[in-house]
Amino acid sequence: MKYLFAFLIIVLATNSYAGTDAEKLAAAERYMATAPLSDMINDMTAKVAVQIPENRRANFIRVMTEEIDMDRLESAVLDAMVKTFTLEELNALADFYGSEVGKSAMAKFGTYMALVMPTIQKEIIRAVKKVESGQ
Repeated sequence: MKYLFAFLIIVLATNSYAGTDAEKLAAAERYMATAPLSDMINDMTAKVAVQIPENRRANFIRVMTEEIDMDRLESAVLDAMVKTFTLEELNALADFYGSEVGKSAMAKFGTYMALVMPTIQKEIIRAVKKVESGQ
């Protein structure tokens, strides 16, 4: 029985090491350095802005680029990443988004979000109206 217990301890320690919060924070920061949140938001803003009526476009861009507290947002993202992902997962994210393929994918993310955002918005509005009507 004691050998089984020792074996389980070794297996759990080597296979499911989640990392300390400090290690995970460092990995999350490495990820954020390879895929800056501000770049993604600026790219998405530029792509979505073309879908907004011209008379409201400049204000939309201003709000998205000047009114968002990036320090607060980045802090929340880092905190959520540390709480959600293992050290191995964070390192994999940083490795991928730091690679040429990952950089290429991130460069297309704003376009992707601009394409899908109108449908997401319509579906959210539809769902809210349904809830409000009691259906």
